[in-house]
Amino acid sequence: MTITRLYRCWLVGVFFSAVPATAALGADAFSYAGIGLNTTAAGVKPTFPNSRIVGNDVHVAERDSRDHIYGIRLAGGRKPRVVQISFERPQATAAGARFAYPTCKAVEAELRARYGAPDEVRKFVEGPSPRADRVWQSEREAMTLNCFHGEDGGLLAIGVVIAER
Repeated sequence: MTITRLYRCWLVGVFFSAVPATAALGADAFSYAGIGLNTTAAGVKPTFPNSRIVGNDVHVAERDSRDHIYGIRLAGGRKPRVVQISFERPQATAAGARFAYPTCKAVEAELRARYGAPDEVRKFVEGPSPRADRVWQSEREAMTLNCFHGEDGGLLAIGVVIAER
């Protein structure tokens, strides 16, 4: 499975992996790089001034990218509300277009510093690519760090999903 196909599968299946199976104890709202369920297009414009915003989708310009973010799908008004933050970074190579991702370890360290250890790690295989998603849960929200094994075997982060419970 190509990385682009993996990313498409992630977008389609992201809601299902973000909804936790167990009840949470805390009531805190989750965010990644200041982006959470209540973030609006007007709210991200100052942080990503050169980026293209179309409806609830933010296509992050290379010069605006920070915290590994290259795409955002804001929750908007649809229920249940879900925010998707993508780390897929296009890279031009001699062999054609490829994508780069941060390591899962680096992104997880940022989230652990703020929210502690994940409540669970969900390991499964999606196509030929093993996954190991980290899930944090609160009373009202779930945050999932979606990770997959890259071609070299290292664990890479696809993105973060924050979902209403």
